[in-house]
Amino acid sequence: MIHPASLLKDSPTAFGAYDPENFDGDFAGPLSAREALTRSRNVPAVALASRLAAPGLHGFLRAAGVGLDRPAEHYGLGLVLGTGETSMEDLARLYAMLGNGGLLKPLRLLASAPREPGARLLSADAVFLTMDALKSAPRPRQTFRDEWRAGGPPVYWKTGTSWAFRDAWTAGVFGKYALVVWIGDFRGEGNPAYVGADAAAPLFFDVVDAVAARGPLRDAYALGQEGLGVVRLDVCAVSGAAPGPHCPRGKTWFIPGVSPIAACDVHREILVDAKTGRRACARDGARAETYEFWPSDLLRIFRMAGIPRRSPPPYDPACGLTDRSGRGLPPKITSPLAGVTYHASAADPGAIALSAVADADARELWWFSDGALIGKSASGKPFFWTPRPGRSTVRVVDDQGRADARDVEVAFSE
Repeated sequence: MIHPASLLKDSPTAFGAYDPENFDGDFAGPLSAREALTRSRNVPAVALASRLAAPGLHGFLRAAGVGLDRPAEHYGLGLVLGTGETSMEDLARLYAMLGNGGLLKPLRLLASAPREPGARLLSADAVFLTMDALKSAPRPRQTFRDEWRAGGPPVYWKTGTSWAFRDAWTAGVFGKYALVVWIGDFRGEGNPAYVGADAAAPLFFDVVDAVAARGPLRDAYALGQEGLGVVRLDVCAVSGAAPGPHCPRGKTWFIPGVSPIAACDVHREILVDAKTGRRACARDGARAETYEFWPSDLLRIFRMAGIPRRSPPPYDPACGLTDRSGRGLPPKITSPLAGVTYHASAADPGAIALSAVADADARELWWFSDGALIGKSASGKPFFWTPRPGRSTVRVVDDQGRADARDVEVAFSE
C-alpha cells in the first residue's frame, strides 16, 4: 500500500463512528510514511489498518503468537494503537523477528539455548523498509547528529505510551539483541510521567550504551541483508508519488512489483493570464506555471500551522463550466458517514454537518438532498442540514462542476 516516502494524511478523520486522535491532541497534516512511523502519528496508522484485507492486523498478530483471545471486532481499528494487551515477551519476539529479517523464532534467553530456523512472518524486503525508518529516529533529547557518534551499531527502536498513561514502553533491536524496556506500576495505575519517549527511552539507551561499552557490536541485521529486492528510486519530494515533469525530486526505497507507483497529482501545470493573474483556459496571452493542488482538509492544516502553500488562482470568468469540470479532482464527502444511521428527535431533529474534501481550486460547495438545493458552504467549511426521516441522497457539487454523492439514513424517535 505504501513505501517510505508515500504521503499520508494526519488530519481529523472519521472511520465510521471512530474518530482517532494523536497523543499530542494535534494534527501534523501531510507527512511521509517514514515520518509518520518515527513520530508515532495515530491517524495515518488507523487509516492504513482500515485498508488491510482479511485477516488484517488481528490475524497477523495471532499468527505471531500474540495472545489476543477475542475476535477482531472486539478490538476494532484501535488495535493498531494498542486496544489489545500484550506482554514484554511478545514485543521482544516481534522485534527479534524484525532483526531476523522477518523470521519469527522462539526467544533465546541464554546464549546456550538451541537455535531454531523460525517461520517467515514478513518478507525481507518489507522488513528492510521498516528497519530503515526505525533507525532514523534520533535518540531522546539528542542534540547531535548520528554520524558524529564514534562506532556502535545502529539502533532500530520505537516508543509507546499506554492508554491513560498506565505504562511506558521502548522496544528495539541493536547489535545481535532485541531489547524491551517497560516503566509502570504493577497495580496498573496511570501516571502522567509514564510516557514512552520520556520515561522508557532514556533507560533503553542506557542499556544499549552499557552493552556496547563491553566490546564491539556487529549489526547482525545488516549482515543478513543479502539478496534483497529493494531498489532506490526517484519520487516527488513532496507527495512521495511517481514524479511528474513539474515535481521536485527525492529518493526512496521501493519494492519492484509491490510498492505503489501512482503518479503525483499535487504539482500541476496550469495556464495563467499574463494580465489578470487569473487561471486561463486558452493559451492566447497566457503563461504556464506550476502550482500545488492540496485537498481542502490539508490546506486548512497548513493554514493553522502558518505554512504558506502556492495555491492556484481562481479561473477567469470567461472559462466555461465545461472547460473546468473536466480538470482536477472531484470533492469527496466525509460527512455524513457511510453506513451509519443517524438518530434524531422528532421534536428537535438538530442538524447534521455536511462536509467534503475538495480540490485546491474549489472555492464553494453546493449541497443537494434528493436533487433539491439545500445550501452552500465555503470549501473546507461544513454546511449544517436539518434532516428528514428516512433515506435520502446527499450530493455535493463544487464551483468547478465536479460532484460526489452519498446515501444517508435518518431515524426519528418520539
